Amino acid sequence: MKIDNFFAELKRRNVYKVTVADIAARAIMNRAASHAAPKELGSACAHATAAIRSLVKVIRPQKI
Repeated sequence: MKIDNFFAELKRRNVYKVTVADIAARAIMNRAASHAAPKELGSACAHATAAIRSLVKVIRPQKI
């Protein structure tokens, strides 16, 4: 398949339009989420990170 045919097929199937719409929707949702609960989200991420680190310490094989 030639590269020109590939890009023509992407354009024909509206892949570019869907990609731009997806990026815009993700940016809007990201902005809304950051404005909605920044403190709660940050503490939840910190607790999740601490839990994962604790789990890794328990599961990781110890050196002999």
